[in-house]
Amino acid sequence: MSILLVNLYFLGLLSLATLKRLDLNTQANNKKLKKSIQSHKGDIMRLGKTLSKTVFLFCLFTANLFTLCVANANTQHNDIINQAALALLPPPIFDNAQRSVQIKQNNHALLDNNNDNDINFKRHIFSVDLVNAALERLNHKVTYDGSYRQISFPGGDVPNNIGVCTDVVIRAYRRLGIDLQERVNHDMRQHFFAYPNLPKWNLYRPDTNIDHRRVLNLQVFFKRQGASLPISLVANDYLPGDLVTWNIRPGMPHIGIVTPKVSKDKKRPLIVHNIGEGPQLEDILFTMEITGHYRYQPGLQYNPSLNYQVRN
Repeated sequence: MSILLVNLYFLGLLSLATLKRLDLNTQANNKKLKKSIQSHKGDIMRLGKTLSKTVFLFCLFTANLFTLCVANANTQHNDIINQAALALLPPPIFDNAQRSVQIKQNNHALLDNNNDNDINFKRHIFSVDLVNAALERLNHKVTYDGSYRQISFPGGDVPNNIGVCTDVVIRAYRRLGIDLQERVNHDMRQHFFAYPNLPKWNLYRPDTNIDHRRVLNLQVFFKRQGASLPISLVANDYLPGDLVTWNIRPGMPHIGIVTPKVSKDKKRPLIVHNIGEGPQLEDILFTMEITGHYRYQPGLQYNPSLNYQVRN
């Protein structure tokens, strides 16, 4: 038993000696490491700055690439990569302040482009909805009847089974939540003598029962709303959802809605209108004298860069 205790005692001493030696070695190694770090401190700092710049340039490259992809969705892939790469290379003649100004100007240009794209998309959706509303009128059997009738205001309408050419337009817009009866009356109350009420119908005040159902009044209203477009003999100038007015004969105006459907020879868009037999879809664009061309889309700024192609 005593021999065992003696052995354990010497084993303990040996262990303590070993641990102390390891500790001394560790301290020596730490001192060497600190000296090495201090001697290479400058190199480490330069390496850190280089890595920071690399990470920054990578993030900038990614951000520029994403922005260009969004703003130029229809651009070829290689062109996008090239533009993104060029955006990362500031011209040597620019200082940092000039570079910052250039980047801000580029960002504003991209935002303006995105806003134009957004407006054009909304205009396209509006046109599609208006055309669909006009085509839906073809499902209704309507007797041509332009007699004067008392109707409610706002949102008033003659019975659904009767109507004239203007009622096709009024009902199509109303399906989109736009009440031409109310809008025409509101503008006419403020600018009564801009409309042909007095010389044409000897009227001295607005009449919510009939004002909006007259082609001549709608022409004035659309023009005053900035919706008037040039009259053209080129079929593709008339886009889906556009409004066209004609003279059937002197003193008999007419109005219809342009659709994306085309004539048999694929040269002209078909028109939804009511010229006496209820709502019809017909090839009449150039069969009468055109007196007006309008694109009335309330709340959406006109952008001539929007260019639909007449299609089936």
